[in-house]
Amino acid sequence: MVYTFRFLLPQEKEFIAEIAVPSSYSFFDLHETVQDFFKYDKTQMASFIITDDRWNKLQEIAMVDFEKENGDSPMKAFKLSDVFTQKGQRMLYVFDFFSERAFFVQLSNIQEDKDNDVSKGVLLNLEGTIPDQTQIDLDFPELDDEYDDEDDFDEFDDFQIDEGEL
Repeated sequence: MVYTFRFLLPQEKEFIAEIAVPSSYSFFDLHETVQDFFKYDKTQMASFIITDDRWNKLQEIAMVDFEKENGDSPMKAFKLSDVFTQKGQRMLYVFDFFSERAFFVQLSNIQEDKDNDVSKGVLLNLEGTIPDQTQIDLDFPELDDEYDDEDDFDEFDDFQIDEGEL
């Protein structure tokens, strides 16, 4: 089977991407395919969040399981076909953890593979500009010239810690 996923980004109304992948792909395979097509840095954290039809979170499939010592990747453990069984199912693909940005993803089509021979991901459609992978706002407010940050710490000048408190 071949799954076609439609990717939308609410902040970028003109952006639409459709990617077809084998249903046997793991979530990690889909992640890498998206990263390749959008030319993103694969070392950045990402996560899939399976949702209901109102985008409410049902299950997270993370890149790394921090609760386990070996840090196994749930993305590698779950196949798309384990979760997606019918057209219209939804998920979020969190690609920017710092700014909490995510693509809204919907399974838009399921078809037999006999005519398509899709053995790896295919970018079927791309409209608009691919959004930057990260949006970090480092625009700090200007401080008044009268502001003296040294004054904030004056009360700690005489602070001492006894060795027994450590």
